[in-house]
Amino acid sequence: MKTLPDFLAQITFLPTEQGGRTNSTRSGYRPMVTFANYPELPTTGEQSYLDKEEVWPGQSVQSEIKILSAGYFAGRLYEGMQFRISEGSVVIGYGEILEIRNPALRKTIAAEENTYNLNLFSSDILERIFSDFGNESALVIHALQTFLIANEAFRSERLVRCIIYLADKKLDGIKKGIKDARTDWRDVLMAAEYENSKDSQPKRVRDFSRKFGEEKM
Repeated sequence: MKTLPDFLAQITFLPTEQGGRTNSTRSGYRPMVTFANYPELPTTGEQSYLDKEEVWPGQSVQSEIKILSAGYFAGRLYEGMQFRISEGSVVIGYGEILEIRNPALRKTIAAEENTYNLNLFSSDILERIFSDFGNESALVIHALQTFLIANEAFRSERLVRCIIYLADKKLDGIKKGIKDARTDWRDVLMAAEYENSKDSQPKRVRDFSRKFGEEKM
């Protein structure tokens, strides 16, 4: 039974001399797809070509695409969004979404992407994640992205920095920080920025509206 496509795209394969494939592809080809601004989660994308049986390096084609990790991209994709196509670490082509076919994937947030996409936040945040979490960085980004998209009140670089700081380089710490923020995000700010935060007169010693490395007051 044929699965329904998630979106229609215009894709262009790089010529062989520019690092592209050395042979053609046909419908059913399943390379990796990495969407612009979401590098933490490449996903398999099954291609079904329109009006062509075979596509060679250097050629362009319209293709219906079904992605594997559709759940992660719910509410995040939109017409005009670009992506790259790769085999392993080798980029062999590029694409642009022409039409969303799976309505669950269509961007529904009435906000600019830089307010909820961690990859578009200030660069110190990703740098701190990679430094603190190493091989678990993608899991941390995944958890924080899901958290940011869930509620407008959470879309704050300050809050994200507080969660990362309190996590103390532990993935479970990120999960706890997100859980605590969902209960009351103001408690997370207090715990990260104040000494003796539970006292009647706590002292503020950090300001995470500033970049990591500049937060001390």
